[in-house]
Amino acid sequence: MELARATCVWTLLFLILLVATLAASGFAQATLPPQDEASPPTPKGIEEEDPTKPVAFSIRDEYRNSKDGAWSNTAIFRIDRLVLKNFGIKGGGKGLILRFDAPFNTVHRGAITKNGLGDLYFQGLYIPRVGLKRLVAVGTGIVFPTATSDILGRGKLILAPTIIPVWYFSHRERLFVLRTQNYVSVAGKSGRPGVNYLLVAPTLVHKVSRRWWLSEDTEFKWDWHNKLASAITGLQIGRMIKRGFGFWVKPEVGWGRGRQSDFNLKFTAFRIR
Repeated sequence: MELARATCVWTLLFLILLVATLAASGFAQATLPPQDEASPPTPKGIEEEDPTKPVAFSIRDEYRNSKDGAWSNTAIFRIDRLVLKNFGIKGGGKGLILRFDAPFNTVHRGAITKNGLGDLYFQGLYIPRVGLKRLVAVGTGIVFPTATSDILGRGKLILAPTIIPVWYFSHRERLFVLRTQNYVSVAGKSGRPGVNYLLVAPTLVHKVSRRWWLSEDTEFKWDWHNKLASAITGLQIGRMIKRGFGFWVKPEVGWGRGRQSDFNLKFTAFRIR
């Protein structure tokens, strides 16, 4: 009970800090150092796949077909903000990229189906080095145990240190992203299993026309507790519509002994700045 109360307090403090930071910055958009004229800005659409380019908002639906007839569906509302415009070091990005994910889960296992709020996710990224063809973002994610039912969340406060190198090619019409995160639980319900796993996700994104793009990725996972490896391979097809609005669809196939799902289908509608 004391641990749960402490977790709630930390959650509240983080929310207050986040709101205060956003308010103090006036939701100002941070900027990277001016690009050279020979290096055009990242094309619209591809920006949605660039972790260093925050989106205004997105709504994502993720369906996962799991083992033994179980399945789950998650609707995620995401907001990104660039804050602290004057925060930076020489040669680095000016500002901090904040991300907030609110998931609403439906989970079916056996004869039980539950739905409700999942675990909230916050992320902060900073770019210490910016180049014309490559950069790197570093930071951390935080997963809060806010799920309304044990079946809908982990029940743990989880930290996820993050490093994301990004390489740009063909006048920024193609990019390669290597996202690396290690999720580890630091508090939460004592009766729930601990969390400690590594994710490495190489992603290739490339423009195929003025409005269409493709993205191929494989997310590799290594669980430090059970020593099992797994992966999810997906192909994303995206299209920009107009005024910064776009959408993409992505089927995924899971493989490896430690996989938690055999097939996923994701769909996202978004607006970029």
